[in-house]
Amino acid sequence: MIVLLSPSKTQNFQDQPPLEDQSEPLFREEAREIMLHLQSFSPRDLARLMKMSDRLAGETAEKHRHWTAEETPRLQAIYAYTGEAYRSLDVPSLSRAELLHAQNHLRVLSGLYGLLRPLDAIRPYRLEMAAPLGPGGTKNLYHYWREKITALLTQERSPFVNLASLEYSRVITPEDLPGRFVTPLFKEDRGSSCSVVAVHAKRARGRMARWIITDRPERVEDLQSFCADGYRYRSDLSEPDQPVFVRTAPG
Repeated sequence: MIVLLSPSKTQNFQDQPPLEDQSEPLFREEAREIMLHLQSFSPRDLARLMKMSDRLAGETAEKHRHWTAEETPRLQAIYAYTGEAYRSLDVPSLSRAELLHAQNHLRVLSGLYGLLRPLDAIRPYRLEMAAPLGPGGTKNLYHYWREKITALLTQERSPFVNLASLEYSRVITPEDLPGRFVTPLFKEDRGSSCSVVAVHAKRARGRMARWIITDRPERVEDLQSFCADGYRYRSDLSEPDQPVFVRTAPG
C-alpha cells in the first residue's frame, strides 16, 4: 500500500534532527532545472506567480537565490514540512522502524521535487503545483510532472491511498497505475448535512497516514477500521474507491 500526501507551504529547517537516515530525491535534476527557472523571477514576479504578499515574495526569492549554495540547510522532507497534515502525522513520535516503513510506503507530491520519499533530503523552497509555471517549455507543472510521476508510481506497490489534496493529486493519471487508486474523504456532521471542512480534512489525512504507517493495513477494505479523532466509516456515503469518514462537528 502506497500513501500519497501533499507537501505543506510551511517548512522548518531550523530545528534539525541528525541526518542519520536520509536519501536523495529521485528527481533532483528536474528540481534543479525548475529552481534555476525560479531564480530568474524577481520578488514582484513571485508575488504575481503565487499570489503572495510582497514580504513573503521577498523571503521566497531569498530562499531560492541560496537554494544551490553548499551552506543551504537540508532536511528530510517528513521533518521539514510542518503543515496541518504533518502535525497530525506527529513524526517525532514515530520509531525508527516506523520511519523506515514510511520510507517504503509514503510518497509526497511536490511542485519542485515531483515525488518525494519521507527521508529524501530537501532544501527550503516554496512552489505550489498549481502555480502557472512552465519549466522546460511545458504548459505548466502538471504537464511537466504528470508522465514522470505516473511512470514512477507504476513501479510501486498497489493499492494507492490518495491523501493528497486535489491540487496535487490531479498530477497523477490513476487509470495508468496498477491496482486501485482510493481517495478517502473526511466530513463533518452538522446535523442537517455532512460537508468537508478543509482544515479538519488536512488533519484527518495526516492522522490516517500515521495510522497506515503504524498499523500497516494491507487491503483497501481494512481502511474502514480507521477511527481516529472521532471519525467513523460511513458505508451509506461511500463508494468502492472513495470511502467516507464522518465525525460530529466540533462544538
